Amino acid sequence: MKLFSINRNLFKLLFLMTGILFFSASAEAKPGDDYSAEKAIAYADSCFTLQNGKYIPNPSKKYGRELCAGYVSQCLREGGMSEDASWYWKGIGKTPDAWRLSNTLYNYLKNCGYEIIDSPNESEINEGDVIFYYTGSSWGHCAICVGKNSEGTPLINAYNNPHCHYSNWRLYYNKVCVVSMGSRTQSPEIEESALENGKEITLSCATSDSTIYYTTNGKNPTKKSTVYKKPFTLKKSSEVRAFASSKSKSNSKITSSYINTEQVLPNGDYVILPSSDHSKALGISASSKKENAEIKLAKKTEHYNQKISLSYIKNGLYTVTFLHSGLVLTEDIQTTDKNNEEAADGDSSDAKVVPVKKISNAKVTQVTYSICQKKATGKKNQQWKLTCTGKNRFTLQNADTSHFLSLDKTLSTGEKVYPAEQNIKQVQEFTLTPTLKSQIKLIEEKFPEKITLGSPFVIYGNLVSNYNLTSVTITIKDNAKKTAASASGTPDAQEYDLLALSPKIKFGKLSVGTYSFIVKAKDETGQTTTLANKSFKVCK
Repeated sequence: MKLFSINRNLFKLLFLMTGILFFSASAEAKPGDDYSAEKAIAYADSCFTLQNGKYIPNPSKKYGRELCAGYVSQCLREGGMSEDASWYWKGIGKTPDAWRLSNTLYNYLKNCGYEIIDSPNESEINEGDVIFYYTGSSWGHCAICVGKNSEGTPLINAYNNPHCHYSNWRLYYNKVCVVSMGSRTQSPEIEESALENGKEITLSCATSDSTIYYTTNGKNPTKKSTVYKKPFTLKKSSEVRAFASSKSKSNSKITSSYINTEQVLPNGDYVILPSSDHSKALGISASSKKENAEIKLAKKTEHYNQKISLSYIKNGLYTVTFLHSGLVLTEDIQTTDKNNEEAADGDSSDAKVVPVKKISNAKVTQVTYSICQKKATGKKNQQWKLTCTGKNRFTLQNADTSHFLSLDKTLSTGEKVYPAEQNIKQVQEFTLTPTLKSQIKLIEEKFPEKITLGSPFVIYGNLVSNYNLTSVTITIKDNAKKTAASASGTPDAQEYDLLALSPKIKFGKLSVGTYSFIVKAKDETGQTTTLANKSFKVCK
């Protein structure tokens, strides 16, 4: 048995190697494939049937019904795009992620060298091109352009929430891009990261044999400009422009980015971690949305109470807002009048208390500082200067007092954050890791308003999330709010078609009356969202 196992593994390895060798050759030539937009569109339209003035899905007998990316992949394959070891058809449930998942298909086409146009104009979209929609954290939905109307508006087909020759090609998404099925060198990407003395700039291009040319003075680069070889440092704010050139394709478009060296981190959502212990994070009590709640150190989770939003002001200053409460990080300042004797008994070594100030022979004023959350006022005690002290390490210093955000050396769970005058790296350096707001959306839903007694019915709608969905539940409740039927699924993916739950709902068991659909979804952050609460009737 052991010998057989070894031989079988060798066979699998040889088969895999053969497949990789066979497919890799065609993968390198993908942007040069003899892709026919006409064939892709003809196939795309064949997957719909017009009935009573409405388009309904007509799954291909060759492939069967798939979700958005699987449908687009079918169109691309029928249009002439060659398969390889990462993108191929082998039956439903047997295809790789690049075939069936929208974000993975996007990355696959990008890595193949197809031109990607962000926020495209209608004139930049051509028949046979693939349009991707940003769902909060990834390119979670896609469609194919099947033509244009008389006004030049692109028409799209999308399959999991049926659209055929649909003119609202943006589908209500804020962020859209188009993958052009032509053959142009991929435009380079410009990435920046904070350094102690400026910004490190990294340029990259998805086209493997490309050369990148760049400038840092705001002028358009040419082939006489500097050739990019390795990351470089900018010490002053300036505009970086770059383009890529390759032997087998035309030059890319020029990419540009203004690099502000004073803004050490881009606006966005983050988690603040002690640089010496990434298992813990700063946050507020999970139940506290009130002012003056103290900031504490806790075990790191993905809950809202540990997520903050950075908003750049100027000169390296930011406001820090807790997503859980909407309140901002504040250094609170309080003064207390005490007599000289009482003040002398105080512990002047406490980092939260500055030395007392004598007002008269009889009284002194004690000034106490603490870190908490308050409503935004725009005052300087709510502004924090971020300074990069090393790779992904930062200090937060209050603009009003110049105090540093600090922790005790023990880094104990439950420990309060406090302001300190001295710069002590061990307890004042923090790592700010990007995170995302939990966003779950139900798009293009269609619920019945009336059902005939005993008849089945399907529910249309597509759930999209920027985190993996862990559970989706449809509950049917009667007028007394009692559960009459329910169905649930565990997608473990960022998108989910409600059609998958329809067969599980026992519509036939419902009696005559008024009911409501309730759709809830939970993602891996623990956030549960109610996405729909629709009423309907069951009639004879």
